[in-house]
Amino acid sequence: MKYKILSLLFFLFSLGGALFLVKQNQDRRRLAIDRSRVDPPHVTFAANKSVKMFFTAKISDNSFTIRLQNTANPNDVISVNTGSSPMLINSTKVFSQLLSTSSVPATYKLSVRASRDPADAYGWVAPNPPGNTCGKNGNAVIPISNEITRAQQESDGPHQIQCWADAVIDDITQDYDFNDWLIIFGYEPAPVIPTNTPIPTSTPKPTNTPIPTSTPKPTSTPKPTNTPVPTNTPTPTPVPPTNTPQPTSTPIPPTNAPQPTNTPIPPTNTPVPTQVIAEEPTPTRIILPKSGVEFPSQFLGIIGGIITLLGFLILL
Repeated sequence: MKYKILSLLFFLFSLGGALFLVKQNQDRRRLAIDRSRVDPPHVTFAANKSVKMFFTAKISDNSFTIRLQNTANPNDVISVNTGSSPMLINSTKVFSQLLSTSSVPATYKLSVRASRDPADAYGWVAPNPPGNTCGKNGNAVIPISNEITRAQQESDGPHQIQCWADAVIDDITQDYDFNDWLIIFGYEPAPVIPTNTPIPTSTPKPTNTPIPTSTPKPTSTPKPTNTPVPTNTPTPTPVPPTNTPQPTSTPIPPTNAPQPTNTPIPPTNTPVPTQVIAEEPTPTRIILPKSGVEFPSQFLGIIGGIITLLGFLILL
């Protein structure tokens, strides 16, 4: 019985010591926790801008309500919600044209409430150096490079990147972790004013250069031919026919022989030349003076007469 009491006392002292050590370690850890945050949680936007927000759930799979209140005008409040259903881990919801600023920069107080948390989130800090991870105080460190790249592609800068911690519930395994969700603010890209694209003018088709035609050489004007002046063709002087002299009968002494008859030789009338029309005058015929014997016609006539006479003489 005595040993049982001693064993029970030892167990109780051991349990108390263990609890004391655990609590002491927790206290030391709480003292070592970095509770720093952007306090109060706020964000400042540039003038004349339309704000675009990218909200990504990383550890907490809640639905979320985001509220922004203008510090200069408390009535200017913007409140949006990610939806009634919890967001999937690493899913992103984009809020285009979240708000528009005037001609001066505007600062908004920012609060986020997870649907299953008892209070608003603790707050946000900038990403861990070099700027592509979230998570602090011994909690999980998560990469956010993909989310940053998307925001840079879909919005203009400068971008504001926030790593958020959910509500404090006195759980050192969850409080001040700054890895529950990620918010990135950017600006809507400036609208591109389309320039009037000049209507292309139709390129004129090159006209076929006409092949120069050979200029016709002027035809030589025929020189007018000199119309020959008709020459007066001299009327030929009619040549009177020459009387062919008759052969004289040679006196023959009377003989007993029969007298030859005088064979009359008809005078040959020289034909009168017809009037010839020529371009040039014809040569004038030269008429020889009359003589006792006209050669050769008269001579042949005499010879013929003699031969005839001799023939008759031979016949006798």
